[in-house]
Amino acid sequence: SCHFLEPAAARRLLGGTPFASLLTVGGQIFYETHCVPLLLGGRGVEQVSLDLRRAYGTAMPVLFAAPTHRRDIAGRPELVRATVVDLSQRRLFEQQLVSRNDALSRSNDELDTFAHAAAHDLQAPLRGIRQNTEFFLEDTAGQLPPGTEEMLHTVVRLSGRMKDMLDDLLAYAQAGRGAWDPEPVHLPAAIDGVLELLGPRAQG
Repeated sequence: SCHFLEPAAARRLLGGTPFASLLTVGGQIFYETHCVPLLLGGRGVEQVSLDLRRAYGTAMPVLFAAPTHRRDIAGRPELVRATVVDLSQRRLFEQQLVSRNDALSRSNDELDTFAHAAAHDLQAPLRGIRQNTEFFLEDTAGQLPPGTEEMLHTVVRLSGRMKDMLDDLLAYAQAGRGAWDPEPVHLPAAIDGVLELLGPRAQG
């Protein structure tokens, strides 16, 4: 809403009602110490945030501006136009944005914790599977049927792939938190690795 006042009556607005009386305590202090001297000096007020008191006691954030609207022949401010804009929706949006940013930060922290736990807790049993399989292959060298020995070698290879996947999971969880250092990828080797992981499913 827009209103007009004489600079000499800068403390009054809205048809003679003291404007400061409509503000919260903090808003009154700021208005009297910052806005009123500017209005009385004729310099006007350029967009400041204040809080009005609603009839039921809650605060309503507003944007207050009062540039000098008209001057007399001598250049002295004769009339000032004051504008008050309701910022309730903007303040609500800002609060929602802060809340969502906090929720996103907590989610990222939880993901980081999970990735560290997964990478650490799964490494030990995976390492045991691979080592025991390698020991078994060494102890039974030349004694196993060719098909069985090939399957055990596949277990060793896939165990190594699983370790790489756990390392990649940890790196993915930390992506965007540090410097991004892209590396070239040999596409045929990457495709071969995927086909190996899929096994018979890739052929179907």
